[in-house]
Amino acid sequence: MVTIAGQIAAVAAGLAGIGWILKAFWRAFSAIHELATAILGDDDTPGLVKRVERIEYQLNPNGGGSLFDKVTRIDERVSE
Repeated sequence: MVTIAGQIAAVAAGLAGIGWILKAFWRAFSAIHELATAILGDDDTPGLVKRVERIEYQLNPNGGGSLFDKVTRIDERVSE
């Protein structure tokens, strides 16, 4: 015969187990969501593709505005 205290303990243990499982799922979901946001971007942060495009823009000559062009100008001035 199970006492009321035993039933309460069983329910508490069950709820604790469910809470532990939900916490594990939440952590996994949060990690996946953070990764997806980093790759795809959101309203405040550009996605990975946009960031790589900005880096590529700076590494290729484009008529004066890129980092590549600025470094080339500095090199030409120093070489003179």
